[in-house]
Amino acid sequence: MDHVRICDLSQASRPREKAASKGLAFLSDEDLLALILGKGVKGANAVEVAQNLLATFGGLKRMGSYHYRAYEKQRGVSHAKALALAAIFELAKRIRLPDLGEKPKLDPEILYHRYKVLFSSDARERVVLLELDKKGWLIKETTFYQGTESGVRYNESEIIKELAANQAVSFVMVHNHPSGRAIPSPNETEATFHLGAECLKLGIHLKDHLIISEDGYFSFLNQPQTPF
Repeated sequence: MDHVRICDLSQASRPREKAASKGLAFLSDEDLLALILGKGVKGANAVEVAQNLLATFGGLKRMGSYHYRAYEKQRGVSHAKALALAAIFELAKRIRLPDLGEKPKLDPEILYHRYKVLFSSDARERVVLLELDKKGWLIKETTFYQGTESGVRYNESEIIKELAANQAVSFVMVHNHPSGRAIPSPNETEATFHLGAECLKLGIHLKDHLIISEDGYFSFLNQPQTPF
């Protein structure tokens, strides 16, 4: 069967023309992906590349949980297009986030509902820092580390350097357990206690370390033995 180019399709079947005439809501998942990709490659138009992506990754929702490097391994997806696809999925998550606010409430239940959305369908562990000033206003929220399915390693001195550079007086650390329960390992507990103690020496207060999974969360703030 000869390759069918986008320009060979009828006007009504082309993603751009369909979007312009009917609206984006009328486009299929592969049409929307084809718009982002822009063009295909020799032997496959943009819609066919999009169809292959959806088939390879098991649909749109599952596709959003992969690292961009997985996309660029697929035929017809360049490095730039892989990053663009990953950016779209990340934006979609952030749009659904409950508003953190300039002076965030640090109640573990509230934070859990926010970050459960951010971490949804993420197969890798992340560490997010919420850096606060002396009045509790948010200075910066950032994903500081990103690991693998089985864990994430963070450098204590790098976190302290980050906090000091932004003149943070307190902070909350949030991270996810995508493949397990929201229970800290002995190493995570020891590292958390040590980080909290070292930060206190500099007048920086670790308010909480929140661990999140699909089923719930663990807050060090709520533990009586927590020394910070």
